Amino acid sequence: SMLWARWILRRGGVRLVVVGSELIDRSHPHIFVSNHQSVIDPLVLVSVLRNCRYVCKKEILWYPIIGAAAQNSAQIIVNRKDHTQAMQAVRDGVQQCPNMNLVFFVEGTRTRTGRLGRFKSGAFAIARETSMPIMPVAIIGAFEALPKGSLLRLRRDAVIRVEFGERIEVAGVPREDVPK
Repeated sequence: SMLWARWILRRGGVRLVVVGSELIDRSHPHIFVSNHQSVIDPLVLVSVLRNCRYVCKKEILWYPIIGAAAQNSAQIIVNRKDHTQAMQAVRDGVQQCPNMNLVFFVEGTRTRTGRLGRFKSGAFAIARETSMPIMPVAIIGAFEALPKGSLLRLRRDAVIRVEFGERIEVAGVPREDVPK
């Protein structure tokens, strides 16, 4: 939950700075699309977003504690190697919980270098199908706080910034204009 995530981050010495949360229209669901810098990113987003289902790769189930939490909290589990299954799992998730926000890490995996990777198209296709607006989210500082391969050695004085961008409406956008 949100309070649990905030407590863990504070205990780890992480200070969160959130910018632009006033841009979120909480009267209807959105698709939040975020970059993915670190294994700590989901915890960061859980601490600032309410009423969300996360789209998770099936490999997350292999991780102790995190995998069980993802499965038990009804997150949407996708097989990245099977596009048809992945899209159907997301569609089913939206149908089961139509008033919940969706969260996608649109690069599909964490960065190894700290640089932004190529975006996958699933979030954009689902936004178009459901007419849910997209809310861009940038996580800044998580790579420095806990880079890939750091064996969960969190930098104690870390500052992680979460920035929300302007909502993007995709209802009525022609299919050929949705990135592939």
